[in-house]
Amino acid sequence: MKMTNEEIGSFFRDIRKVRKLTLNDIASDNITVAQLSKFERGETVLSFDRLFHIIDALHLTIEEFSYAINGYENDELTQYGLQISEAYDQRDISRLQKMFDEYRNLENLTSDDRIKKIFVSTALYKLNKYSKETFQIEADNIRFVADYLMSIDEWTMYDMVLFSEIMWMMNIETVKTLAKELIYRDSFYSGILNNKQFSVVILINIYCRMILEFDRQSCRFFKNRISEMLSDYSGLVEEKIYFDFARAFEDYTFNNSQDGLYKMENIIDYTSKLELFKISSHLKSQYDGLLAQLQEKTIRYENDK
Repeated sequence: MKMTNEEIGSFFRDIRKVRKLTLNDIASDNITVAQLSKFERGETVLSFDRLFHIIDALHLTIEEFSYAINGYENDELTQYGLQISEAYDQRDISRLQKMFDEYRNLENLTSDDRIKKIFVSTALYKLNKYSKETFQIEADNIRFVADYLMSIDEWTMYDMVLFSEIMWMMNIETVKTLAKELIYRDSFYSGILNNKQFSVVILINIYCRMILEFDRQSCRFFKNRISEMLSDYSGLVEEKIYFDFARAFEDYTFNNSQDGLYKMENIIDYTSKLELFKISSHLKSQYDGLLAQLQEKTIRYENDK
């Protein structure tokens, strides 16, 4: 439950006292002691510029503030996404189907409702091999996402998550176009570490898809861009591991190199020995999935000759 104005003011007062700061310490040319005092008592609200000044003065991040005013809970869409992720990880198809059915017959879906429906749809689609029924993503929902992403000027984390979930169902030209939009519309992630990390992961997945499409030119483009992004940040260790894995997959695919295959296996083994079990588990899943898709694509490619 979101905080009331009084609770927000009390929250700021408690943080200020913990930091051993006085109202005079927080006040500036932009906000007076009297205004701060009224705000802490819940008697007034502040403009964005004054609110951001206080957040900064109390050494809070925007994420911490947002989490606090939402009653120390994630926002509704994030909570919904976590429920989907939990059901997906457990391969709980019946739970996902129930979540999907909530929106199946609704009339006049809002944009948020439609996005939730799409998120559930992609999870069900990815679990097709474990289901008795084959679940398909509706073509108009794919177009809806593509049109929406093309229409926005800057991509936030919300938009990147949406793209990452549905890009495997999009045609390759749409993926390439949107991936370049992601690269160039970077104001919301270039300076935010979590967003930067996620954008690199998305581009690595796109790089892998270009490999599976045997598109060498696009592989070079995305590989070079990922290298540039990783060189800008020394702390993206996990992403560098994923990138090394993807490059080994490219070597195996284009050069029929057993060394590439061995390197993929060694990276999985190495991360497991370091007890990086989340990474090693993810890479093992990627290893099985990519090789299966590669075999399927190769057979199809040979038959089309």
